[in-house]
Parts: sequence; structure tokens; C-alpha cells
Amino acid sequence: MKESAIQKQILNYLNGLPNCYAVNNHGSAWQGAGRPDIFACCRGQFLALEVKTEDGNLTKLQHHELRKWKAAGAKAGVVRSVEDVKKLLKAR
Repeated sequence: MKESAIQKQILNYLNGLPNCYAVNNHGSAWQGAGRPDIFACCRGQFLALEVKTEDGNLTKLQHHELRKWKAAGAKAGVVRSVEDVKKLLKAR
């Protein structure tokens, strides 16, 4: 499955939850590289999600960005499916 298809499934799932809003972060020349693919807020908890296929790996810059979001209090991580998002939402 393509990364874009996984992103669409995740966005549909998150935006279908009560009190949750999620957007795809489209990269551009005006923002820094390595930013997570999806930003969301669910019941007051900010999420920064880097979407990858089963065989996709993080770049050093993506890893660094996720660490910064986690340090700021976000639930941040690599997700490869809606199930991964569900696990992240349940994690403390």
C-alpha cells in the first residue's frame, strides 16, 4: 500500500473520532524539512505522526523532529496503519 493511502485511512479514522481534528501536513519550500505527515488534536492531546509503509524508514531529520515533538509533550511517532494510531492514542 502507498504511503498516501495509509495517510488517507489515518485521517479518515482520526476525523471520525469525537473531539478530534487531523490534517495532512503538505511539505513546501516555506517550512522546514522533516516535519511529520499528520498533525492532530484528539481530546486535548496533540499528535505528530510520521506515516511510513511497512518497509519505510525514518530519516535522521524525521527522527530528530519527532523527538522534539515528544519533548514538547505531544504523542509523536511513526505509524504504518490505523492500528498503530490506536495504540499511540492509548499509550500514556
